[in-house]
Amino acid sequence: MTRAKRLRSKILLFCLLAMPSLAFGDLKELDTDTSLRAVYFVPDAGTNLVTVAMVVVAGEVDVVGPEGLSHYLEHLMFWHADNVNGQAIHARDGNAWVNGIVSSYYNRAELSELEDMVEFSARLLTPPELARAFMLRERNVVNREYDLRVLENPDERVLTDMRRQLYDNHPISRSVIGTPESINSLTIQQAMGFHKEYYHSANAILIISGDLDEQTVKKLVNSRFARPVTGDALPHRQEWRQNKISAQIDVVNTYVEPQAKSTRVLYSSLSDWVNENDDEQQGAYTIEFARRLLESALPGSLAKPLRLDEFIVSGYELNMFKLLSDQVELLIFAWPDDGITLEVASESLSAALSQIGENGVTRKSFDRIKKRWLQTATREDANARAILFRAWHQISYGLEPNTHADHLQRIESVSLTDLNSLFSSLGQPQRKVVGLVKGE
Repeated sequence: MTRAKRLRSKILLFCLLAMPSLAFGDLKELDTDTSLRAVYFVPDAGTNLVTVAMVVVAGEVDVVGPEGLSHYLEHLMFWHADNVNGQAIHARDGNAWVNGIVSSYYNRAELSELEDMVEFSARLLTPPELARAFMLRERNVVNREYDLRVLENPDERVLTDMRRQLYDNHPISRSVIGTPESINSLTIQQAMGFHKEYYHSANAILIISGDLDEQTVKKLVNSRFARPVTGDALPHRQEWRQNKISAQIDVVNTYVEPQAKSTRVLYSSLSDWVNENDDEQQGAYTIEFARRLLESALPGSLAKPLRLDEFIVSGYELNMFKLLSDQVELLIFAWPDDGITLEVASESLSAALSQIGENGVTRKSFDRIKKRWLQTATREDANARAILFRAWHQISYGLEPNTHADHLQRIESVSLTDLNSLFSSLGQPQRKVVGLVKGE
């Protein structure tokens, strides 16, 4: 996930967590008489607002043709779905976004708007009914987003180029927003075709949260998403996740970006890794554990060799995740200290990761991170807001959302053996692309 995408995730988190939540019930998958891929319910007595979110398991990674189609369709579908009962302005807060993997839509309002919001979600599964001229003009809105998110954002441009190399032009490296040329070439027919192929109930995950009882939710969902008599469409299985990138590369690119406000190193890598029990959910927790350790100041972090023991970088940010089966992606932004060249910073970063992989993590550091994470999860994640965001995040990575109780158990179950296995892989990546960004 790029720095810009991390920012958008923070904005999304703010949107979902905007209201306080004091009393909640754990996430539960409902057994409904519908053909929806899944329906999740999170009771929340701590708010007078209800959240209804729909996630369609399809995105730019599934597009064949000009880049930006899934994003363009997301624009059209929000306008279409918002037109409930012929009225396009409603007493609710709503938004939509795509991250390349899934397409997400949510609304939040008082309980009196619940049926309106469920109807919005249902309309997402029907073809867009908008004036042709309006649909074509909406490409101009997408172009304005391109100006903001890409034209004025050197990080987005650099990382897009780097990830195309890292993933050898695998569909996962497609630009979600595209380019002005690709955006202007998108057609209504292409949008309709993508909708027909992927926007159906077998690909739709509905999440509802609020001060409601389970039976009320089930009754409403069953009435609006009744199982069709003619049979169900097949769910999209995201086969692209199994396409491992096997060839090895180790390249360094220099980017001159006058808009960049600072000179920095962008490090991206793919490492082969399977956790001990081959449990994808538990593997995701091990990856998150590793991220937290690398960002700490404990032995085994990057701060020790790069900031605290050696004055190589003044700061760094990182993220890691698994999009393809058995391969972990690591992204790092690092800002060299005064007098340190980009080349030295890049070499030191690679050496630090290699050294951490060779030495492993001490039991003391491992126990400290686990204790901190459990304390934070117990204190801050024990509310419906955090469960909603975690559910969206897990669905995006091809995982099933879990309960708060399971969340705590997963943290507790991260093993030092798995963690050191992951660090060993990160220290010797199969593919690595480094960008030396020269700013003003």
